Amino acid sequence: MILSRILDKAGASSAVRSVLHRAGLTMILQVCAAGLSYGSQVFLARWLGVHEFGVYIFAWSLAQPIAVAVGIGLSQACGALRSTVP
Repeated sequence: MILSRILDKAGASSAVRSVLHRAGLTMILQVCAAGLSYGSQVFLARWLGVHEFGVYIFAWSLAQPIAVAVGIGLSQACGALRSTVP
């Protein structure tokens, strides 16, 4: 409501309104994802117990850098493959 009035007074185009609408939607989805992630961590911590949750977090911590490294290599491999295909 307030943003609508501000945009009306500023004379914002429909493209600007569309971008702001999508940016707001993206922010709401990111906040929901963060809340879901936090809630799942709390649930797992209570359900698994101290030792099992520690093992889970240790494995997760090892998997994160590996996932980044795989992602970097995958993008380079796809670029190389794309350049060789006619």
